[in-house]
Amino acid sequence: MALEIDDRYIDVDFTREEQFGRGNQGIGRALAAGRTFEAAYPLLPEQQWPAEIEAIDAQEQWLESLLVAIRNQEQEGSCVSNATATAHEVAQAVQHGLENVVQLSAISLYKRVARSAGSGSYLSDNLDELTDRGILPLDTPANRARFSHVMPATGFSQKLPDGWEATAAQLTAVEALPITSVAGLVTAVVRRFGVVVGRDGHSIYYCRPRRHQGRIAFVYANSWSEQWGFAAGKFSGGFGLDTLGAVQRSAQWAFALRAVRRPPLTTPTTKGTG
Repeated sequence: MALEIDDRYIDVDFTREEQFGRGNQGIGRALAAGRTFEAAYPLLPEQQWPAEIEAIDAQEQWLESLLVAIRNQEQEGSCVSNATATAHEVAQAVQHGLENVVQLSAISLYKRVARSAGSGSYLSDNLDELTDRGILPLDTPANRARFSHVMPATGFSQKLPDGWEATAAQLTAVEALPITSVAGLVTAVVRRFGVVVGRDGHSIYYCRPRRHQGRIAFVYANSWSEQWGFAAGKFSGGFGLDTLGAVQRSAQWAFALRAVRRPPLTTPTTKGTG
């Protein structure tokens, strides 16, 4: 993959970026307990990491090619919800094809896990809500024609539409597991799990491992629009790169999402008011 990595976007100190507003409040109560990725899947031995990552580097496409959009959280603290929505969309693409992805409203998730537009949220709360009650489709013409309830990308003051639960229940997480180690994080991304991580008060979506100047690194999708970061996939911007030091911090606050629920492709068309 011929990425043009801008050094400015390597191991970014998010707190120094003008777009920063503290949105990741940490791991929360649930990710530290119960079944973990490390318990569920065999971990890739560290001596195999370079070969596996170099093989992925040689491929032109990885999970970054399955993104339908670079998100823009604007001035809201919804980074965790945006990364979680991205992970769901990519999992849809893996399971059903990029052309069949239902675009999602991050604010419809964030409203249920945050106290205010700028309060931020916990990774565990986002994962719990996505698993238990799901997320609403983004307000687009295609989704309005298909679903009874939609919401915009941003706007904490927007009310959840009456009866939203029935639509959100069609878009939930089926297989999502907390990650507790660097080995787990490396294994998850190499095995094409989408990984939502938090570090330095922000949250991002790890989508591709790579070797950069001889070091292990991960390309991630941010939620600060295409005006931030370098280009990857079909996008002119929106991506950054974390080397192993940043990855080690991220591995303390991460979950892997592989399988999701979405409406069957044969779902009858329904009109909705949003």
